[in-house]
Amino acid sequence: MEGLGKKLEQLREESGLNQKEVSAKLGYSKNVFGTYEREERTPSIETLIHIADFFSVSIDSMVRGIATNKSMVAKEPPYHPLHELQRIFNDHNIKDPYILEIEKWSELTTEDLHDLQKHFEYVVYRRRQEKEA
Repeated sequence: MEGLGKKLEQLREESGLNQKEVSAKLGYSKNVFGTYEREERTPSIETLIHIADFFSVSIDSMVRGIATNKSMVAKEPPYHPLHELQRIFNDHNIKDPYILEIEKWSELTTEDLHDLQKHFEYVVYRRRQEKEA
């Protein structure tokens, strides 16, 4: 999609964010959005939808390059669970959490994912027990 990178750059600049900030707010690893801007990678349709929702623009305006004005760019992204998770990490001063590098998750087996889920459930259970004590 030639020209998409320029459009993404324009939307990002209008929002006052840098590439790493947009990547983090979208729940991607820190360099992903930059690869879309440089057109090194082409986002999937699901990713395009996510980006369009984030900037409060239509996919058509991103793909076809229809000009947008600054009033269409969201100051606050629409709620997404990954945004909340990123906020929690930021609140605890955890920068660039490895766990949010979504592309790494596909390397895990079903068993790995179940183990992670069980571990997370245990840690939450333990923390609740400590609070009740």
